[in-house]
Amino acid sequence: MNPDSRIYSTFLSTFRSLYGQTPDVVFQAPGRVNCIGDHTDYQGGWSLPIAITLATTVGLSWRTDGLIQLGSALDTMPRWQGPLDKLQEAGRQADHDAPLQGLFGFAAAAVDLLAIDRGFDLWVSSTLPAGSGLSSSAALALALLSCLAHPSPMDPKRLVQLAQTVENRYLGVHTGILDQTAIVFAKAGQAVLIDAGKHLATPIPFDFSSRGYRFWIIDTKTPRTLAASAYDIRVQEAKDASMSLGLDLLCQASPKDFERISDSRLRRRARHIISENLRVQSTVECAKNGDWAGVADLLSESHRSLRDDYEVSTPTLDKVVSVVVDLRKTLSWGNAGARLTGAGFGGSVVALLPQDATAKLQEALTEAFPEELTRPVATAIDGAAEGLRQLG
Repeated sequence: MNPDSRIYSTFLSTFRSLYGQTPDVVFQAPGRVNCIGDHTDYQGGWSLPIAITLATTVGLSWRTDGLIQLGSALDTMPRWQGPLDKLQEAGRQADHDAPLQGLFGFAAAAVDLLAIDRGFDLWVSSTLPAGSGLSSSAALALALLSCLAHPSPMDPKRLVQLAQTVENRYLGVHTGILDQTAIVFAKAGQAVLIDAGKHLATPIPFDFSSRGYRFWIIDTKTPRTLAASAYDIRVQEAKDASMSLGLDLLCQASPKDFERISDSRLRRRARHIISENLRVQSTVECAKNGDWAGVADLLSESHRSLRDDYEVSTPTLDKVVSVVVDLRKTLSWGNAGARLTGAGFGGSVVALLPQDATAKLQEALTEAFPEELTRPVATAIDGAAEGLRQLG
């Protein structure tokens, strides 16, 4: 039995022990790592994510009594039981006007959007660390919506929009569509080239392993909550920058348009988005030509832009990136590159290294972070994983 099968078997066993029956439907939504192209989606730009094997699994059985039972293997999301009309109240904070929160908030939002009028039993488990920049929120929203919509088929683009609405309207987080699109359209062995402005998702061959390379997700153990961070400020700054150029979106800008912006802060924000869009397209070309050393360089360039122009990095993220980049001096072949991934302000670093650099990476992280409790955790990615899928 492979590891996925063991996880699924445990999931079903837990569901049956809690609710006395097998779930009517089970969906699994993977996390994603954005290889390059962050803070571009809400300005209609480009990004290049892949799905990873870490995932959130949601199972649901319908009830006939109007009662809802929610449960989660996550410590931060306790079990709850109550009538359908009390679900939104459970997801509210003390302030009635505040955004919804936690599993209750996600479930209440999905129930409202899909106009669910009957009860259900629901169980959630996940191997995705929350707040690590690997899109755990989008994965949960997509798996929940898919279960609640079953057996009615849902158009993938509609599903992406609904999952975005869960976070934007109900949870108060102004995300773009990168995470949701990556998870819904991901295919094993491929990256997803996302054109947010045109709402296009194009599969791109992304076979780094056959060229002797390996991606790494390095969780810095510094979680961030987007709604409590400067994320919304960056969204507004990018909007202000596009307006100052007379453009609807910065994806419409030419490579040097940012130089016309008089405000230095907005100029830096625009420079990142415009240059990041170019880096995404260069990464696609490098991958097509098997130039993974070139991809590594582009990752490092992206991090410098996110650090200096967009100012979404942290000292810990910078330190991890430096550890990876410095490994170039000790490699017998190839290249090393790294960047923060996701919104920043904490979370994870994505790194590209030759496969035989595994021991050197672990040694370098141990030396740079001698305290084991605060040492970043590196997880190898040997290939792009499958996207959202129904398991049962």
